[in-house]
Amino acid sequence: MDASANPDFEKLKQALLAKSLRLLARREYAERELRRKLEAGGADTDAVEAVIAHLLENNWLSDLRYAEILVRHRAGQGYGPIRITAELKQQGVEQDLVRKAFAESGVDWFERAEATLTKRFRERPETPVELQKQKRYLMQRGFNFDEINEAVKADVDEF
Repeated sequence: MDASANPDFEKLKQALLAKSLRLLARREYAERELRRKLEAGGADTDAVEAVIAHLLENNWLSDLRYAEILVRHRAGQGYGPIRITAELKQQGVEQDLVRKAFAESGVDWFERAEATLTKRFRERPETPVELQKQKRYLMQRGFNFDEINEAVKADVDEF
């Protein structure tokens, strides 16, 4: 007998769909993240896959939309593109969708690095030790070397 013709299977699918919609009403999820949440309750894999397919088909679940929102949100929190990209990869978002989300974000990463640095340190570095501390901070936040060097606007040669 086909599993999809089973009334219990249909009830399970409806319950999983309702749970998914409740979760998605609060915030966006990556496909992999939502799948894990649904499977964590011990749900049948076939039912989870059917619900995920339904959500994707109706555009209620979108990795691109998730990536765009995450890029803007994390940038606003002072994180750089390297860290955000790693987070998106961890959630299973494909590389082409990550690139598209960054392209459409409109974030000026040089400006974002400078704002993050200013918020944390308030003053320009006066010693090589302070310079390295500020560079390390931005590196840990996920900014690349060009963005970091532009943000601190100082060379080691100046000291």
